[in-house]
Amino acid sequence: MPEFNVLVSYSLNPLRRDYSGTFACSDEKHGYIESFDSTSFAQMLHKLSSILVANRDRECAVVLSRLEVEGSRYVLDQGTVALLISDPEAAIQSMHHPDTVVHVRDLEPYRQGLTFGSDTLASAFGHDIFFSVQGDEVECPGCGRWSADENTATDGVFHCRLCELSVRGDKTTKWLIVDIADLIAVAVHPDDRFYIPRKWNVGGPWIACRDLSEKYRQFVKESASC
Repeated sequence: MPEFNVLVSYSLNPLRRDYSGTFACSDEKHGYIESFDSTSFAQMLHKLSSILVANRDRECAVVLSRLEVEGSRYVLDQGTVALLISDPEAAIQSMHHPDTVVHVRDLEPYRQGLTFGSDTLASAFGHDIFFSVQGDEVECPGCGRWSADENTATDGVFHCRLCELSVRGDKTTKWLIVDIADLIAVAVHPDDRFYIPRKWNVGGPWIACRDLSEKYRQFVKESASC
């Protein structure tokens, strides 16, 4: 089990040809999210390198997630992680080179069960919301009941058989991870409520869509100012 985890979620701005996203960092006790914007790929990797260097005495795991490319969440192999620590310029050059393939663990995409410090991230408010999973059953955000949907891990959509809610998400062995914007989008009315029994939902476990939207708006605003 890695002692320190970094999830790099990023997307390409097609007009500026640069990137924006977040670094979600966690260990067994703590977690934090740091955002970036208008950043080149090299600058993003330099920042990742500085995070890893600061934690070089611990075993580190790194996941890269290209948000606009479906299924592109992969674990960097330890050789690449080590190179980012010891020689970031060489690592960046190798990852930029058009004929070089970044080495990943071919059989371990993020959605197939990588926990990645998820217990820590689940309790924090961010771009993703975590819903509990037990076997094939998910604690539905629409009705709060346990509902089985064995197809979520393969088609990327959770469909509750009890309340008919459908929302995109990545299912691991412990969590259904849903982009907060996707969850907000399924609400029919601003007063519609979601069942989110997480530590950040202090008035929970239910929260109205309008309140969730406002909380997310404030989060995005504060992240952009960091």
